[in-house]
Amino acid sequence: MEGLVVTPANEDEIAKLNQHTEDTKWLMRNYDSIRVQYGGKYVVVLNQQIIDHGGDLVKLKKKHPSDVILYVYKEKPHLIL
Repeated sequence: MEGLVVTPANEDEIAKLNQHTEDTKWLMRNYDSIRVQYGGKYVVVLNQQIIDHGGDLVKLKKKHPSDVILYVYKEKPHLIL
């Protein structure tokens, strides 16, 4: 492709990506217990710990731009297929 420049990721970027992956896995494994306390809010996860929470996604994203942020539903979601 013309004009496309690919640069290799540096060690810090790879470490952040790996941390993001581990934090997301932790959040999914612990979702039911997190839902009890944080249902209806956004949670911010870093190093497999909730470091912040709130109802305003924009404010949380400004405060924690590269951390995992997820909305936690009050009720357990159901899939209808």
